[in-house]
Amino acid sequence: MKYTFQDSTDLPVQRDFIEDLKNFVDACSKVLPVEKEAIEKNENYYKNIGSLEKALEELNSSNDKTVECVKSLDSDFAGHYLDEYKKSVLEACDRAVHEGLEQVNLSIEKERNDYNKFMNSIGSQVLSMLNPLFEGGIYGSHESYSMEAENGHLTGKKVSTFGSMQSFFELGYNRSSVAVKDLIDTLFIPTWTRTGLISKEKKIKMEDLSEYLLKSFEYDGKEHVDASFSNKKADHSLRIISDGDEYSVIFDDTDITADPALFKSITLEEIDSLVNNLVGFARSSIASRKLVNLMAGDENAIYSNEIFDCLKAVAEQYSDIITQCRERGYVKGEITIKIEQEDGTRTEKYVDRSEIFNRLSELGSEGLEIAGILGVESSKSNSH
Repeated sequence: MKYTFQDSTDLPVQRDFIEDLKNFVDACSKVLPVEKEAIEKNENYYKNIGSLEKALEELNSSNDKTVECVKSLDSDFAGHYLDEYKKSVLEACDRAVHEGLEQVNLSIEKERNDYNKFMNSIGSQVLSMLNPLFEGGIYGSHESYSMEAENGHLTGKKVSTFGSMQSFFELGYNRSSVAVKDLIDTLFIPTWTRTGLISKEKKIKMEDLSEYLLKSFEYDGKEHVDASFSNKKADHSLRIISDGDEYSVIFDDTDITADPALFKSITLEEIDSLVNNLVGFARSSIASRKLVNLMAGDENAIYSNEIFDCLKAVAEQYSDIITQCRERGYVKGEITIKIEQEDGTRTEKYVDRSEIFNRLSELGSEGLEIAGILGVESSKSNSH
């Protein structure tokens, strides 16, 4: 599949841009009203919490003043009677302030529980709404992967980073395990063994590790790979650490790449092929992707109400492509791309700029701001 502008120039991203753009607008239409609701909830929550915390301060302050006043009472004549009076008043003050503080703290706890319940619900909704947009990857983002095999299940994680924005995914794979032989035909690793009946002489033996199963895998999206395999009994293990052209191959407790004699017998081309194919598997054999978190800097983007900022960052990635579509297209007002199938069949796919603008404008000022970033404002709006 090949994606081009209408003048047959390749798109900078080989993706169905029209579909991605529609997914983006759908996400905006669903998420922005929900975030608006969350912002209103946030404002009310912090307002209520602030009032309750001031109530705590006032209760404590008033009680302190009352206690101080009672304790300062003195008389030349009442004597014992005044002491009993002061004792009774102070006990009553203690009971009253304790009950008052308890009621306010219960109100604070209820506010926090209701708020957390609401935000958890909002969080689930927003992540579900954003999943179609983010699961394909944000243009220009950096992606790292990890996998883990446990109890007959192979699961993974993906972290996609774009600027200060990070999206976190739980991945499901289309198989329950991965063996070395699934990635390359065979893999033989040199190890030391002792032979001979009388004098045990150390010799190099080539171990067949083709049946070893993947246990864990980490890939930083650049050059670093850390993969561990083990046999079915889990009493022998292989670990491969790769940083570009540099490899560490560790069998059980022996670093093969650090042993000159063993290193001569290892085939680094096989190791390189294994690592590359494993990275390819992690990227392309994904059966499901579930967005589980979205961060903006050090903050949870949903709880800190920064989803709008995240969507603006995505819009900026689309704006240049939209501009080029307009410049390289033949129909004014349309955003058009060409799709070439593997058999050579070519089709065109387009969306009206006015359709995008109208849907975004329904979202109020936030939608209009995103429309401005995308560059899909109508000529009528531009004239103003």
